[in-house]
Amino acid sequence: MNYEKLHWNEDRYYVGLSYPGSLSLNSLEEVDLPSFWTTFSEQFMNRHVSHLVEKEEAIGYMKEIEHGSYAYTAACEVTAFGETSDFERIIIPKGTYLSFEISFRNKDRDIKSVYDFIQKERPSEIDLSYCFEYYPESFNHEDEETSLYFIVPRSER
Repeated sequence: MNYEKLHWNEDRYYVGLSYPGSLSLNSLEEVDLPSFWTTFSEQFMNRHVSHLVEKEEAIGYMKEIEHGSYAYTAACEVTAFGETSDFERIIIPKGTYLSFEISFRNKDRDIKSVYDFIQKERPSEIDLSYCFEYYPESFNHEDEETSLYFIVPRSER
């Protein structure tokens, strides 16, 4: 499986809306994330968030709450935490990450494939306490052929 190594020299800050429930990387298709993203977009556009990064990018942040079960937050990047209109605050720490390009059309299946690859091939190198989908500015949710990235942190062990 192909991936790219990324290294961030500083922490990154995001604010967003949490999905009302948990999800599993093995069964993403069981939750209605597209409707949740619509709700997030509507709320985010109608509230004031200071220090917002002027890029049209977003993440789907997944933080492990118990083994295999994740809390999900749709979020946008800010340069610092200021006024956040009661959105959740997320810090993605500086460090090394693996970035897997995945297709929007097969997003759930591709994320499961990455997860299975990590569990089989790289379990000691990866920290699955959190991970995230990265939607770059080039992402177009109306085009099933568009790509996004699934990003996982390398272990600091």
